[in-house]
Amino acid sequence: MSKSLAKFHFHSFANLLLNLLILGAAGYLLTTDLRETLLLERATDNAQRLATELRGLLNSQQSVVETISRRPEVINALRQGNPLDLQRQAVEIRTQMHQARGAWLLPASIATDRKPPLQFDEASWEFFRRAASGATAMPVEFHAEHYDLFRPVLDENKRLLGYLLISMPRAPLQALVERNISTSAYAELHQPPAGGHSEVVFTYGSRGVTGSTPAISVSLNPLPLTLHYWPGEGRPALLAENRLYYFFLILVAVLSLVVMSYSLYRSTVKSIQHDLMSLANMIRDVRSGSVRKNYPMELDEFASALLYLKDSGRKLIEEKAKLREMGFIDHLSQLSNRRHFELKLSEAFDTRKINGLSSLLIIDVDRFKFVNDQYGHAAGDELIVKFAKALRNCVRQTDVLARLGGDEFCIIYTFTELENARALAERLRKQLPREVHLSHGIVHPLRWSGGLSVMSEEDDKSDDVLARADQALLRAKESGRNSTLLDIPASAPADPPRAVAS
Repeated sequence: MSKSLAKFHFHSFANLLLNLLILGAAGYLLTTDLRETLLLERATDNAQRLATELRGLLNSQQSVVETISRRPEVINALRQGNPLDLQRQAVEIRTQMHQARGAWLLPASIATDRKPPLQFDEASWEFFRRAASGATAMPVEFHAEHYDLFRPVLDENKRLLGYLLISMPRAPLQALVERNISTSAYAELHQPPAGGHSEVVFTYGSRGVTGSTPAISVSLNPLPLTLHYWPGEGRPALLAENRLYYFFLILVAVLSLVVMSYSLYRSTVKSIQHDLMSLANMIRDVRSGSVRKNYPMELDEFASALLYLKDSGRKLIEEKAKLREMGFIDHLSQLSNRRHFELKLSEAFDTRKINGLSSLLIIDVDRFKFVNDQYGHAAGDELIVKFAKALRNCVRQTDVLARLGGDEFCIIYTFTELENARALAERLRKQLPREVHLSHGIVHPLRWSGGLSVMSEEDDKSDDVLARADQALLRAKESGRNSTLLDIPASAPADPPRAVAS
């Protein structure tokens, strides 16, 4: 008498449902806690990355300013104090500094002046006076629409000759921040002014998040600047702090499921083993090409599955017989024919996103027409047969080797990237014999031309890679034959094609 798995599951359904509810609740609380931790870690990483980018931009600009301050022409201009030379040098510096708003070379004596020179705004002048007098050690200071870079200029004996002040726009800094954080987040850049109280000199993003999420502060050492960052994503609605309690709930649910599963296993293992043996017998029969009428089963669910598999197996046997009648083998070379090649190429194309890209090599035997014309078609057929045999001995078992027609052969390097396929093509050219011995003492030099390409994620159909390989083959023939050329898809990384010749 047959049994049913539905009876076993019915008795355990209520217990399973309860445990799933407990497990789901505990999992929800645990994932909420983990989500908050991950959000904080991601926000910290974003803040650190943004701070690093800002520090790198300002440090690179300071490095340029320092390099300029050490130039002999800058030092000589300040030493001589000629206003025209100083102005000319300042114009050159502004040209060299990308996007600079202004540049000034100022003698040391000007720091005591109360009025700024021409084209000096008040904020920049005040910063210069404080920096020159030593009232601030900041080499950079932000203002309303720009920021200034300050550097003293010393001669060879480390004596002060003057100062270099360069005013930079905020546009590059603004673009840098926009690339690194989303508009839903918010960032502020603080600097200590002369009064000693931190002031906001730069903002970006949505200020509304400052009330719902804590700020992450990162110092831009050695610069006297501090970045405050508020992530755009808030905390989870439910806060989970007692993780031990959550893990205890999960443990209780898992133990209960284990006990229930073990009981179910004890009740069904014997019947399942029996039915699996019947299924194995049926599969073995399908492989041998025959299916029996009856395979004894104990479980109703397995019995219905067996009927489906038995029917599918019978159809499979019939389809195999039809395929044998249709034929996928080329009669002359005993390799796969074009129909089988197209089927395998389509399979490789359809599974390329799962199994990886495949490469394709098309081969033409050089001077094949000469053999036919000189020695007759029987010699040409013999050349095809021997070349096919040589190819079969050189390719991998996983590759698909086919004769497309005439003297044209093709190899599908299944799930093989272009670089590995190129190495295989090189190895093939080295392993194939240099000459082939035909009937009646004919010795023909064995030369061949090849075109190699690889499938691309952008291909619309399987024939795209075949077309690229065919184009490469045509170029190989036009360039003198006896070589293999590559045709790389437009989406592939740039890699200059090179020929592989014997």
